[in-house]
Amino acid sequence: MKMQPRRKTLILTLTEACNLACRYCYESFKSSRKMPLSVAQDAITRHFRESESFDEMEISFHGGEPLLEFETMRDICEWVWERQWEKPYICFATTNGTLAHGAIQVWAARHRANFYLGLSLDGTPVMHNLNRSNSYEQIDISFFQRTWPDQPVKMTISDATLPYLAEGIKHLHESGILVHCNFAHGMDWTQEGVVSMLTAQIEKLMVYYLAHPEITPCDFMMMQLDVIGARCRRTEERGELSGHDGFTKWCGIGTDMVAVDVDGREYPCHSLLPNTMGSRMNQYRCFNFADRSSLQDDRCKGCVLLPICPTCYGSNILANGHPSLRDMGICNLTKIRALASSKLQAQMLVRREEFPSFRKLEPRSLVDTIRGIEAVQSDIGVNLASY
Repeated sequence: MKMQPRRKTLILTLTEACNLACRYCYESFKSSRKMPLSVAQDAITRHFRESESFDEMEISFHGGEPLLEFETMRDICEWVWERQWEKPYICFATTNGTLAHGAIQVWAARHRANFYLGLSLDGTPVMHNLNRSNSYEQIDISFFQRTWPDQPVKMTISDATLPYLAEGIKHLHESGILVHCNFAHGMDWTQEGVVSMLTAQIEKLMVYYLAHPEITPCDFMMMQLDVIGARCRRTEERGELSGHDGFTKWCGIGTDMVAVDVDGREYPCHSLLPNTMGSRMNQYRCFNFADRSSLQDDRCKGCVLLPICPTCYGSNILANGHPSLRDMGICNLTKIRALASSKLQAQMLVRREEFPSFRKLEPRSLVDTIRGIEAVQSDIGVNLASY
């Protein structure tokens, strides 16, 4: 199996300001502070020099809303492009899209091979406006589609938009937009009715995907069950740790990722910056994010989903005081997702020739997917046929 290149992500906080007030925003301490060009240049130079163990670099522009400081971002990128670096790299920013017009569009389109702009777009206009300050009509969505057609939008599900989840995902598919979808952290997902609401929305999505084999389902419905199956296979073949006990750190916090604040100070990730943590800044300093064992929630031991279960260690600190203590509301919703994903993938396998992504599966990946489906059904304890 070909090894994926190890990437170091350098996050530059261009500004702590934003022009929106999104429903689920985790940055509670916004300000007018912004990053000087020299701070960015020093950080980039240093981290290229100190990245011997990495194969490539991602320079990621963060906010607030990074396009509020477009001139600085432009100057940083052009300074980077004028120089020779020892490793390949990309420049990337995520935006709410409201400022991507005029000169910003012209510059970004000209440099689209070296600079990627990811859009946050939360489904239908109604859904997006519920979450993101009535900003849908301010976004030139077609610009993002034609400039970076293979870049998915980031769709975040809040408690307000969960009732419209299926409609939102279908809307994006039918608009020709690729979708990456996730639950918002920091919300109360234990509220009455959430489970039944999610189940109903997932059932609608399953019907939709099975009726439209030409559409590649979004990652929300296509969890990586082959990863679970591969872990179980390795256990049998080489006697490694149980496929249910192995733990993989969810993200590169503190190891493959570093966030630079506007003043040049460095943090393990952007979720631990002052504009998120505020007066609780010192809460994370006693944790070693390179030690995977310190990030594992004891309540998760033995769960078959552990290798692919999403979490946010910064959000865990804010909510529960420790990076390992996961949001159990999201945990329950993830189990529902996994069961639905196993059912959908099982039916797609039965009709394998109709679904391009499954038709091209190599034999080992096919076996791992089947094993992952079986493991999820067995361990979560819900029969596939009766889900």
